[in-house]
Amino acid sequence: MDTNGHSDLIWGMPTAHLFQGKFDILSVSLNNATPETYHATVRSRYGVQAYQAMLDFARDAVQYVPTVIMTVVDTLPTAELDACREICQSLGATFRVRKYSTEW
Repeated sequence: MDTNGHSDLIWGMPTAHLFQGKFDILSVSLNNATPETYHATVRSRYGVQAYQAMLDFARDAVQYVPTVIMTVVDTLPTAELDACREICQSLGATFRVRKYSTEW
């Protein structure tokens, strides 16, 4: 399943446990390395707090889903890619850089 990781904000409660036994792989869109750059990219209605909520969701999800992948696009600067890789490692998630495409 692919998610933005905002379900805790949407439902107002922890939700990662609900994925246990339902999915083998969960992909969370990390997108950026800081709350400010994340908000500039996703423009969540939850503001900059959406970034921490997404990280918290991913941290929780690794307890319930066998494989949690966090993704970014290949257009980020190398320093930001490195920071995102470190974030994923600290959460216990797998880091994946996906190719940016405007094609559907």
